[in-house]
This record gives sequence, structure tokens and C-alpha cells, in this order.
Amino acid sequence: MRLGSVWYGFVWYGATAMLSMAWLLVCQSIGSAQPWEWTKLADFPNSAGVASPFAGVVGPTLLVAGGANFPNKKPWEGGLKVWHDDVYALESPTSQWRKIGVLKRPAAYGVSATWGQSILCAGGSDDRGHLDEVFRIRIENSELRIDALPRLPVRLANACGAIVDGLLILSGGIQQPDAPECENRTWALDLTTLEPSSDAPVLAWKELAVMPSRPRMLATAASHQGCLWVFGGVSLVQGPDGKPMRQYLKDCWKFQPDRETRGGKWTRQADLPQALAASPSPALVIDDSLWVLGGDDGSQVGVAPSEHRGFSKKLFEFDTVAERWKIESPETSEAQASRVTVPLVPWSNGWVIPSGEFKPGIRSADVWFIRK
Repeated sequence: MRLGSVWYGFVWYGATAMLSMAWLLVCQSIGSAQPWEWTKLADFPNSAGVASPFAGVVGPTLLVAGGANFPNKKPWEGGLKVWHDDVYALESPTSQWRKIGVLKRPAAYGVSATWGQSILCAGGSDDRGHLDEVFRIRIENSELRIDALPRLPVRLANACGAIVDGLLILSGGIQQPDAPECENRTWALDLTTLEPSSDAPVLAWKELAVMPSRPRMLATAASHQGCLWVFGGVSLVQGPDGKPMRQYLKDCWKFQPDRETRGGKWTRQADLPQALAASPSPALVIDDSLWVLGGDDGSQVGVAPSEHRGFSKKLFEFDTVAERWKIESPETSEAQASRVTVPLVPWSNGWVIPSGEFKPGIRSADVWFIRK
């Protein structure tokens, strides 16, 4: 009887241990696939919202500058687009926005990135056309400072870009609003000699290797593993009426810059599961995964504004080790809100989507804070 009891207890406790271990593994699995947290912060001060502002972080503070919208009438009602020059600051996820100054001119649709204690802004457009201006936003003695940096070799808007190992790299874009085709050129500015407080740094843009694919704009960039990643976007082709029309792209590329030769190498990656453009950029990076958060998939081109359902909310994860899109992973789900033509800014142990466009021509004052 005693041996039997011992054996019974052994089996029972062993089974219990196995069940506990199984439950632990389930919990760990759930923990590794924890859901996204979407939290609304204080509304953006421009009540109509803005598309494609410049944004980044200076110290602990999130800054958002410029942007464009239709504040009076919608574009299909004859409304005119307005570019803005306001610079707003948010000290923490629980604080309120405050205006801290203005840009030297209204601007939007450029590339911006945080570098040290400053935000670098390149290209874009205003109400007269596209820009070649590059500048740095910083705060000195509690005052907003805007320093001019070397101009781009060409006027450029709707490009994508990011900072890769001290290089500010821009890819694609379009030179003029009525240009018949986009760009497939790549430009880089070496930031390693940029002094923290210098008003006239000695820098120059260098042209790197051309992307061996369709010229594009409104692509999504990412910086990871010493490379610039470029996802999707749109190219321009001649339409039936002879005017340029958008062709949505799903091909993806990785660019590894070469400082010595001032060149670099483009490598084709696995295509997006579907064509996608104007997603929040740069893409969100977690470990060895790059996440593209929704975007314009082109499926509603030509749909009447009143019937437009909004842009795609699908989240796409690219595994840079396996070099594939994990479209069946548990983490792949839908965003709580989809925005296009807007920066995605790492800040306060999360990421921020400051305003942006949720339907063609319609912006939102919502500011989303994302954690995973």
C-alpha cells in the first residue's frame, strides 16, 4: 500500500508538474505575442489635423512641426491645401501640447529623423512647389533654434528616409508636383562631423547607388542592421488621358551603404503581401522584426469620398532573419487606427503617430501612442 501510494503520488505530482510546465509555456507564448496597446494622447493643437509634418525628439520632448491640411473645405469641394509653420512640443504622454515657435517657412511632405539632441528635416514642399532645404531643429537655452544645413542636390518631396550609422539617407520621392515620374536615386548626408551647436557645419550630400527598380515615392523606410530598408510606395505611369497616374508597388529593398566608395548595394527582399504606400515611416523596429502599420493599398482609388472606408489597418511584420513576411503570426492583426503620410516617432518607450491622414484629403487631430 505504501509503495502504491508513493507511486500514485509520484504520478500525480509528475502530471501536475507537466501541466504546470505546459501552462507556463502557453503563458510565455502569449507573453511573446502580447497585443499592441493603442492609447490616445492629447489632441493635436491644429483641430483639422495635418499630413506629413516633421517630427522627432529633443531630449525628453516630442516635437512636431509644419504639416499641411484643408482647413476650410475638402479638396472635392474646391478647398485649398494650406501648409503650416507651427512647432509644437509635448513633454510627456500625459501632458498637453504647447506651441514653442515657428519654422522659417511653412512646409510638409519632407523626411525627418532624430539625431542626438536635434531633429533633422530634409526636403518637402510648400504652396509654391517642392523644396531642397535641409535644416535642424534644436532647443538651446530653452529657446527653439533652427539651423540651415546643406541643401539637397534636387528639390524633393514624398521621399522616404532614415538615419543609418550616422548617414541621413533619402530614397525616391518626386522633384515637382507635376513631374511625370518619380525618383529612384539615393542621397546621403554624413552626420558624424555635425557639431552639436554649429551653425555652419561643413557637410555635403553625396549621391549613392541608384535603386535597381521602379522609381517611387511614398515608400516606407526603416533603419536596421546598418541598412536602409524600403517597402512599397507608388510609381507614376502614363494614364489613359496622358496624365501621370499612380501604380501601387509591393516590392521591397535593402540598401547597405559603403562609405569608402560612396556607393552601396541594393538587395531585393521578399515582396509585401500586398501593395502598400504612404504608411507611417520609418517602420517600427522590434528586435529583428520590421513592422509596417497599415497604409494605402490602392484598392479604393476612384471611390467617391463619401464612400471611402479609410485606409488599411493591417499590420505587416517582416522577419529580417528569415527574410519573410510573417503574415500568419499571432502578432499580425489590425491597428486600432490607420494613418498615412505621417511620421512614426520612437518616444517614451513606445512610438507616436502624430496626426496624419485617415481618408483622402481628411486629416485627424488624434495622436496615437503605441506600445507592444
